[in-house]
Amino acid sequence: MENDNQKTLAKVLQPDRLAELEATGLLDSSVEETFDRFTRLASTILKTPVSLVSLVDRERQFFKSSIGLQEPWASSRETPLSHSFCQHVVETSEPLCIVDTRLHPLFKEHLGTIELGVVAYLGVPITTAKGHTLGSFCAIDTKPREWTPEELATLSDLTALLIGQVEFRLLAQQLHAEYLELRNLELFRTETVEMLVHDLRDPLDSLLGGLDLTQKYGGLTETQNHYVDLAKNGGKVLLQMINSILDTRTAQSQLMELNKIEVDPERIIAEACKQMLPLAKKSEVSLKWYTQGELSCIADADKLRRVIVNLVGNAIQHTLQGGEVSVFAHTDRGNAVLFSVADTGDGIPKAAFGQIFVRGASPREKRVERVKTNWAKGASTGLNLPFSQMAISAHGGRIWVESEIGQGTTFYFTIPLL
Repeated sequence: MENDNQKTLAKVLQPDRLAELEATGLLDSSVEETFDRFTRLASTILKTPVSLVSLVDRERQFFKSSIGLQEPWASSRETPLSHSFCQHVVETSEPLCIVDTRLHPLFKEHLGTIELGVVAYLGVPITTAKGHTLGSFCAIDTKPREWTPEELATLSDLTALLIGQVEFRLLAQQLHAEYLELRNLELFRTETVEMLVHDLRDPLDSLLGGLDLTQKYGGLTETQNHYVDLAKNGGKVLLQMINSILDTRTAQSQLMELNKIEVDPERIIAEACKQMLPLAKKSEVSLKWYTQGELSCIADADKLRRVIVNLVGNAIQHTLQGGEVSVFAHTDRGNAVLFSVADTGDGIPKAAFGQIFVRGASPREKRVERVKTNWAKGASTGLNLPFSQMAISAHGGRIWVESEIGQGTTFYFTIPLL
């Protein structure tokens, strides 16, 4: 008897089995109708006073569901292993059929027989796909009973369905753990990027300030001034990218703050395009801008300018040498200003339209493959369009794209007049 108990205990304490049992999240969990249906069905079909879904832990068996169990066990929902028949099912991973525990050499002095009143017992192992038996689905009678093959088959079928629920819990727990891990990695990555970006902005501001002072007091030649202007424009584009990263992150966690004033769209467009002229010239792309009529709207001038810079920069980057980028604005139906940025580039597939404003997805990665003719045109953080969409939405406007493969792309956005 002592050797049998030691063998049973060794199987019960198997680390992998206990780990998977813990991973189900079922131990000490609340009563659930999903599992109670199984025990009700078992008692109804087999006509037994007691049915249990028993999970065998280190020193106890926990009843995830029970029907007909007497007090105090029904309320505590567990017993010590000294009262457990189910631990023997765990030992063998095979069904256990007992006609009369009082006559059985292994169970006649068992505390489950003496204190719980178990006389006839039929238990089927709850074994997972990994081969670990977590417990037993059992039917119990208070009088001797010859269990038929049909009754064993019925309880086995019910157990197979029950195991499906257990496997679902295991999968749910695994997916939740993976989600938490990915979320923590994403938080770490985001915090690291933000820290690096913050650290980059200060020295870049100092560099741009130094270039301004060099032009003001350096007595530079026309050629030297030209190259300093190129360096300043490149620095401003880089600063724009840095600010887009920070603003996009901020806008995801709270409403984007706007400093709205009355602005002149023609002036904003001219400022944005002049900032991008060196990039256009270097890329051998013609950059043109114009407006129709006198325009005025209420907007955050800085963010509006950055949206135009973002769209123009993307357009230049993906327009072939000799191509053209044009920026246009006019009144739209008398209640908004409609802006457009058009290019003669390779176009964007319609299937990608829904993804290009998603953070982290570069719109040009969604375009058809083509030969990169000028790798020096610039780079994208993948945040230009997400930031632009957030900024335009914060203004109460909307942004969208129209494109045909091989015929170019036009981005449109509106800013309400008021």
